[in-house]
Formats: sequence, C-alpha cells, structure tokens
Amino acid sequence: YYGNEDEVVLTLTNTVVCPEPGYSYGYSVSAGTLNGSNLRMPNEDVFISIDTQTMIPEDWANVSIGDKDDPYIIYTVEGLNLLAQRVNQGNQRYEGKFFKLGADITYSHTTAWNDSTSTENNFTPIAYYNNFSGNFDGAGHTISGIRIYSNSDTNTKPVGLFARTDMNACIRGVTLSDTRMFGYMIIGGIVGYPSNSNITDCHVTNTVCLRSPDYLVVAVGGIVGNNYRSNISHCTSSVVITSTAGTPMIQQYGGIIGQSNNYESLTSENMVVGAVIATSMNRQHGAIVGSSSGEHLRHNYYTGCTVAGVENATNVGHQAADMQENDGAVSISPIAGSGTEADPFIISSTGEWNLFSYNIRNGNSYSGQFVKLDADINVSTIAGSKEGYPFSGTFDGGLH
Repeated sequence: YYGNEDEVVLTLTNTVVCPEPGYSYGYSVSAGTLNGSNLRMPNEDVFISIDTQTMIPEDWANVSIGDKDDPYIIYTVEGLNLLAQRVNQGNQRYEGKFFKLGADITYSHTTAWNDSTSTENNFTPIAYYNNFSGNFDGAGHTISGIRIYSNSDTNTKPVGLFARTDMNACIRGVTLSDTRMFGYMIIGGIVGYPSNSNITDCHVTNTVCLRSPDYLVVAVGGIVGNNYRSNISHCTSSVVITSTAGTPMIQQYGGIIGQSNNYESLTSENMVVGAVIATSMNRQHGAIVGSSSGEHLRHNYYTGCTVAGVENATNVGHQAADMQENDGAVSISPIAGSGTEADPFIISSTGEWNLFSYNIRNGNSYSGQFVKLDADINVSTIAGSKEGYPFSGTFDGGLH
C-alpha cells in the first residue's frame, strides 16, 4: 500500500498453526507502529511476520506434563504469578514436578530497590500459604523488580521468592535482582524457610534489599532466612540487609543464611562479595551465616563486605567470627597480581578460585589478562559455567 505521506490503520487477520495448543503469538514488523493487531502504515514497504519470541504458553500446565524431560516452562510475570497462585491456594505442592524459566522475568514497579520508605507490594511469594515441594530451575535467568511489603507485626509468614519449601524440593539456577522485601519474621532472598530442601547455584545481586524491624525475633539471609535440614551450595550473594529502629530482641543476619540449625544441614561452596549486613544486637550476624547450631559449613568465603557497620570486615563469617575448620566461613583477600604476563593474577587456594569464578560469572572475562595457578587445590566450582560469560584470558596451571 502506498500512502503518499498518508497514514492508514490496517487490521491484520491471519491463521497460525502453533507448535502446541495453548500458545499465544505476536507480530513483528519492519517499519511502522504496531499496536496489537493494528498497524499504522508508514510511507514505505512493511514486512510483517509472526514473532516466534512471543510464542509462549498462556498456561504452562496446558503444554507440558511437568516431568524432568518435559518441565513446565515459565516465560512471563503472569506465568510465575500463576505458580504462586496455585501453590498458595493449596491446590498443588507439586511434589516430584519440574519447573523451568524460559526467559528473564521483570516485574513493573514504582519505587527503587533501596527506597527505605517504600511500602510497594507487587508480588505474593510462592508458597506463602502452602509449601512448595517441587523442582524449580531458573536455567540461568534473572527475576527482577519484585517488591514485597508485609505490613503487620502479626504476620509471621516467611518472605522470599519462595516462602516455604519442603519434601526434597530443589531450587536452582535463578538470579534475583532489583528486589526489595520487607517482612516481620523470616526473610530469604530465594527461600524464606526451606525444610529438607536443596538450594544450589542461586544468586542475589547487590540491588536486593531485605529489610526487617529489629524488635522481634527475626532471621534474614541473602539466600535463605531460616534453614532446617537443607543443603545450600554454590550460591553467591551481594545482598543488602537493613533493619528499622526498635527495641532489640534476637536478630540473625547473614549474607547466605540468617539462621540455621540441625546437623543434617550442609552449607558449602558459597561466596559473598560486597554484601552489607546489619548489626545484630546479640552479635548473631555474619557475612556467611548469622547464627547456627550444629550445621556443617565447608568452603564458604566472603570479601569486601560491610558487616555491623565495619567496611571490608574480617573475622565475621559466622556469628561475628570466622569458622576456620574446613574453611567453614572465612574471609579472603582480592586475588593478588595485576593480570599482566609478568605479574599474573595468582590463585593459590580454593577461596581464590571461587572468587575467580565469581568474577567471571559477573562479567569479568579476564580478556587480555593472565592468570596463574600457584598451588594444588581442590575445587568443585566451575569457572565460566554461566552461558554468555566465558573466560577469555590466558590461564597457566603451573603444572599444579
């Protein structure tokens, strides 16, 4: 159609055969303004095609069976809210079922993640009213924009992306960013209160703020609030934990876990970088764990953290002290060296390797730089494992 400087509105009609029932789709155009199925035609040729990126399920339960080989795939805010709704209504705990994110998910919001006056609430945690017992794989995607405000001191429900998990639930591979949560008892960035669960390869960035009043018994952790018989591994946190003014009772603040108990819990291979941890009046604060009784801690490291008001704090890994046994919760220094061939970055410990891996995951490819291994070390963290974030430098194992 030739408009000769005119604009026209065309209503598009078509028949599309979707790959599976229950999918929706959209259009993409080479020029002009598209609003739904209405195209405002410019004075030029326009090519119209079906946008396969929007071929997403309206209801993930209609297009998958939810087993390991055919998981429910969530692409949108609406899809994640639907999971929360179904679990919270008590219809499903999804024991033995599998979920996977198919895209980054961003919630719209009106206040900043670090706005201390915010009362915005745009998300009800998954399993807020009923436990989640399934498997949730973030597949490396990021959930951002969440705002939670629990505005009653009589509301003692845990708060987090997931409020409660149990029955061997597994949460993995998800990153939380640009998020603010306010709760009165238990807050965990990924899971508020996991019981007999596994949380692995989950990440909380430095634009996540967890805030609580300090006049109640509270447990706040970057990854998990209050841990019971659950394994937390290969997670990273740069969380900001703050509290309001009040008459203190018991607060437990940690970069990974606020409070943990039971000898059957294992916290291992976690890294905290640049986190800000509020002061606990009873000294139950730590860069890794605020307080624990009987938990097994192995190879957990922190660096560059502000804990109880002290910048670049050390000897505050676990309940206001480091736990040296098995590197349970210890501080490490930045990796030595300048990265040149003559002065390479030197890695001589498991902690330095994990920090090296953390840096790659967060966008430092070490391109044009040199890294050298200076000792035999045992590691279980794979550097460069995040898709799109490879190691691009030169690595010399030094025959170690």
